[in-house]
Amino acid sequence: MDLNGQAANVFGHDNIVVQASGSGVNVTVVHGQPHLKLTLYARRTALVAQTGSETALLSAYRDDVVPLLGREREMADLRAWLDADKPVSMRVLIGGAGRGKTRLAAELARSVGDPWLAGFAGESEFARFRKDGRTEEWRWDKPVLVLIDYPASRVAALKDWLNEIVDASFDGRPKLRLLLLERQAQAKIGWLAELVGGGGDLSLAKSALLDPREPVELGPLEDLGFRRKLFATLLRRADPALDAPEAGADAEFDRKLAGHKWGGDPLFLMMAGLVAAKAGVNAALSLSHADLALEVADRELARIGRLGAARGIAPAFLRRMAALATLVQGASAADARALAEAERAAPGATVDLDAVVLALREALPALEPGKAVGAILPDIVGEAALLRVFGDDGEIAAAGAPTAPRLVAAARSAVKAASETLVRAAQDFAPAGRLEPIRWLEAWSEAPETDLGALMQIANALPSQTLALREMAVELYFKISNMIMELRKTSPEVDLKPLAATALNNLGYRLKELGRCDDALDATQKAVDILRRLAAERPDAFLPDLAMSLNNLGGCLSALGRREDAIATAQEGVDICRRLAAERPDAFLSDLAMSLNNLGNRLSALGRREEALVAAQEAVTIRRSLAAERPDAFLPDLAGSLNNLGNYLSELGRCEEALAAAQEAVTIRRSLAAERPD
Repeated sequence: MDLNGQAANVFGHDNIVVQASGSGVNVTVVHGQPHLKLTLYARRTALVAQTGSETALLSAYRDDVVPLLGREREMADLRAWLDADKPVSMRVLIGGAGRGKTRLAAELARSVGDPWLAGFAGESEFARFRKDGRTEEWRWDKPVLVLIDYPASRVAALKDWLNEIVDASFDGRPKLRLLLLERQAQAKIGWLAELVGGGGDLSLAKSALLDPREPVELGPLEDLGFRRKLFATLLRRADPALDAPEAGADAEFDRKLAGHKWGGDPLFLMMAGLVAAKAGVNAALSLSHADLALEVADRELARIGRLGAARGIAPAFLRRMAALATLVQGASAADARALAEAERAAPGATVDLDAVVLALREALPALEPGKAVGAILPDIVGEAALLRVFGDDGEIAAAGAPTAPRLVAAARSAVKAASETLVRAAQDFAPAGRLEPIRWLEAWSEAPETDLGALMQIANALPSQTLALREMAVELYFKISNMIMELRKTSPEVDLKPLAATALNNLGYRLKELGRCDDALDATQKAVDILRRLAAERPDAFLPDLAMSLNNLGGCLSALGRREDAIATAQEGVDICRRLAAERPDAFLSDLAMSLNNLGNRLSALGRREEALVAAQEAVTIRRSLAAERPDAFLPDLAGSLNNLGNYLSELGRCEEALAAAQEAVTIRRSLAAERPD
């Protein structure tokens, strides 16, 4: 078997094949045992580079354009995680588009070398591996690092796999590490909560795999020298005659490089370098992150249009097809032909379908097995291309044609992939005022083929960056809750109570974000009622979820001025968390501290300051111990509790102690701000 020089041994009749670097490989599977191929996408980068596209220079998998810069601390932390004694461990690394998560993970996989076997589990390969199943039979003879991009889009398959991993007997096998890379994640709501949730010992066991328990956010690139080098390298690649100003030579350039909101995001620095070759250095640095992506998308669409013209295809038609292929994240030859045939039905479109598919294959090489046509990459450039073609100021709108129905029709060929693309487009462009992706998602959510699972995937992935995104999340959770209610009526034999409680709790959380406290209270109270019944039947499975919902309920009651009720609810949450923490301190001490913090706030609001102080002191004690073990994860929480403690001490006239608590909070936050000013 070809494993780029790194082969996994065979244990008796068991075998797993993994790849540490390079592209896909030919493998021999002994006795049909389960196997997983990992890759660093060498084939992907080579294929895209051959197209002559500028975007090929932006690939996160390339290490030949610019070296990884300014990530020594993050790399050391990841290496320490790999070296830890735990046999199986999982980490969630988050950061916005362009922050460099994938590049950091790829560099980690390349750097660990022998004896590690490391790489990405591509979506199609992971789906094949999960279809094969039989996790208990999985074997490996070297430590394995599995990198998973966009886990929110495959949370169901990952959840099943984690369930099997915690139940499997892996004694005596080398280490297994899972690094999940996503734009956003929260432990209490959304895809991560779904991944490790479910209640009971299984949920606790999955949570115990997380190291740390909370997602780790990848910070921006702070060093101005590294920022300058990224920008300058891409500027020279676009035009070898150009270079960025030296430090101190151009004060305006230095100011923009230091102060730009996207200045710490490597991908946008690289895009700015490409744009600067034609627009000028200062002009490129004056663009927003959305405008940068749109500029690069314009150039990529122009390249695709020129290729179409050279083959006798209307440039606008091939650009539309490239945008649709991006929407569905690539397509087989048959699906690409079907998309082209549907688009050919538009007024004024007369094309040779075979020629279109061949041109698409040349312009956007397939990057996944089973596909003939790829997508415009990086993701944010592909999303920008969708806007340029189908957006309010795009080519289709200019012709007076509606866009949402065409996108919804195209998405039917790849429901899951299209949902992911539209969610990412909303994440990236709605904060910049481009609301088209939200309208497309709304149209998609109304389509009959969009089932409950797809709706939950969309809702769980929506962040709270803007009012429009928050409002859309509320509408989706309303729809999800209603769908579950109808299913409970039509399928009473299926126990949907846990799913209903989760949906209602999420709905309450989102409503409270919008300030709709009465509605939030109603939804959250319903979730608490369901969970209280479930916890009475199975306390091991549902007490943690009940405690979380009680904390949410207390917040709603407090916001509505029902302070006595809020205290009673918060106290119940504390009592449950205290019981759980006594049994599993590693899993629930952090939750207990949070509940105590909330209780202190509720008591203080009612003037019960001595009791509030007691709760705050206990929260500080717990968070201090947690921060001593994991300062990166718990120092921010400790600073928050110290701030509360100082307030309560001040209210009681204990000014010197209040000053000491406040000074400690400031010291912690000063150190955090020095490391992460954003």
